[in-house]
Amino acid sequence: MAYDALTVLQTLTTKTSNFQGNAVDLRAGTPPRGLDARVVVTSYSSGTAGTTIYFLIEHSNDGSTWHPLAYSEPLVTTTSAQNAVLHIPFETRRRYVRLSVTFSGGASPTATYFGDLGVAKP
Repeated sequence: MAYDALTVLQTLTTKTSNFQGNAVDLRAGTPPRGLDARVVVTSYSSGTAGTTIYFLIEHSNDGSTWHPLAYSEPLVTTTSAQNAVLHIPFETRRRYVRLSVTFSGGASPTATYFGDLGVAKP
């Protein structure tokens, strides 16, 4: 599957708490078969095992009021660093999307990741 390096949802970043990324302007929503958000998690862990990390796509008509659209599979941390590649397929008619991350449970979680967009189905 091809991904567009010019359509970046999130540049490489490290987060330790919930975070909402910048808006990406799709102009008129997704193409008919939708898009696929690829999230490359280069490292994730926490001080105690059991932190759950969710990545999600949120969408908006105006770029200020956001609604959850699609979630990744959960990542559950251990005390050792791990990595993963997640895919979040989605369709929307709203103009803006963004990639967000949510941490739940555990202690001292960290995730280093980047995200980009590709066509969901060839």
